[in-house]
Amino acid sequence: MGLREAFLDEFASLSKKIQNNELQGRIQIFFRLADENTISKEALAEILEVTPVILVSAMENFILYGVVEESDGMYTYKGYPPEFKDLVAMLPDRKKKLQEAVDNLVRVTDQEEARGAPVEKYRRVIEEIKKDFGLT
Repeated sequence: MGLREAFLDEFASLSKKIQNNELQGRIQIFFRLADENTISKEALAEILEVTPVILVSAMENFILYGVVEESDGMYTYKGYPPEFKDLVAMLPDRKKKLQEAVDNLVRVTDQEEARGAPVEKYRRVIEEIKKDFGLT
């Protein structure tokens, strides 16, 4: 399994524990790893191997919190607003689970780097997650 799959799987597992919805974790990591911030609804559904109806349902919270904007069948990733740090701080169990997931991502990234794999993009994503959610 490559780093991309490890990141997608780790956040799918985390999202399953926190929200009972693996797809939301996959969506978050997809956008964080994407080279472009905008993708069509159909393309994203195809990449994530879900129907557009399931995708729309999973995207509701991202749109509600301003993480993603939807317009004309396109999703644009805007990033997490600073308030998310405060929200996570009020939920210590969720913060602990997020920290464990990030620690796991650091571990697999370190392993891949030791094997000589390019890991810059993954280190950037880890730092973004830490910043967005107030993690160490």
